[in-house]
Order: sequence, then structure tokens, then C-alpha cells
Amino acid sequence: MSSGSGNYRTYLSRSSISTKTMGSKMNLTGPIAGLSQQNYPRIASDASAMAIVWKQTISSLAQVAILFTNDRAAGFPSKSDTVDLANVTNTDVVMRNGNIFVIWQDDQSKTVKYRQGTYTPAVSVRKTAGIEPKIYPNPASSSIAIELGSTQNATLSIHNSLGEELILQTTSEDGPVTMDVSSLKAGIYFIHIHKNDLIFTCKFIKL
Repeated sequence: MSSGSGNYRTYLSRSSISTKTMGSKMNLTGPIAGLSQQNYPRIASDASAMAIVWKQTISSLAQVAILFTNDRAAGFPSKSDTVDLANVTNTDVVMRNGNIFVIWQDDQSKTVKYRQGTYTPAVSVRKTAGIEPKIYPNPASSSIAIELGSTQNATLSIHNSLGEELILQTTSEDGPVTMDVSSLKAGIYFIHIHKNDLIFTCKFIKL
């Protein structure tokens, strides 16, 4: 959400589709000296990580600003960072497998530029609304089973310690979900479970 005037011009809000009500709203930044405009926010996420970029003008210089968190349940930091200064028109952000790309249109060079960064996804086991996934056997050699109450229409992905997605699986039926992990090398892996607006991250060991 954005607006072209006022002291705060970029916002993050959370709404419920089922109840059609707004749950929360926050300004992306506090007061900034010399700020005259903020607009065009873009958002991206990868597992538990999330980033928001937007264009803002401070002291007549157009900037690309960014907020980033590797665990959106913990929230964003209180201060934003600056990716680029001057001659910025449009910006966007993409995240995947522990990599983040910020792209923007540079008017001076008449080109599209980007900057790349890396991050370590949060890997702790998260409990939501009293629900805790069960994974067995753990350690596992060939397959694992995941129990999460209702698993209908859930998406499950297995990642290594670098955040790289190795296995992706969806389910349309309730009950335990079995995932074949025989192709994985021995080591520690993380399962991201997405169901509706809930996200769970669990760890298991491959023998």
C-alpha cells in the first residue's frame, strides 16, 4: 500500500481474506529528515524470509530503500537500508534459495541495474496456534512422514543448510504425508510446510 503525500507514505498491512478485515498496519519507516515522497513498494518472500523495497525521495535525491528479515514472524527491523542513490524510477525485489536481488531503473544510464545479496534463512522449529508438526523417523534413511493434523492443500519443501530447495511436494488429502529422501546426501535438512497463512519449519537428519 502506498500514498503520494503526508509524513508517512509506505505501509505494510495484514488482512484476512475470509473475514475481510484488516489485522494490522504499520509504517515502513519513521520520520526522515528531508523526505518528500515514498511510493511504489514491492514485496517478496522465500520460506520465512521477507523483503520490501520502495522508491523514496530525500533532499531531492531518489533512492531505493529496503527492509529485510530472515524470519517474518519476528518482524522487520526498525530502520531501513539504502540500496542506491539518485536517478531511480522503478524498483522490484526477488528472493530465492538464500539469494536476494534488488532491481531498479536508472534514468541517468538508461539501464536496468541490480544488486545481489545472500542471507541465511531462519531454521528454528516454529509452533503456530498450538500446532506442532511431527516428523518420523528422525533420523531417516529413505523416507519421512509428516503429521500436521489436516494436511490437505499443503505445500512441503526440503532445503539444505544454505536454503536451497531440493524437494518440493504438494498434497490434496488429509493424513500423514510421506516424502522420499533417499536421494539426499547424509546431513541436516529443513522442511518448510506452507498451509493457508501458516508456515512451519522443522529439522531432520538424513543418514
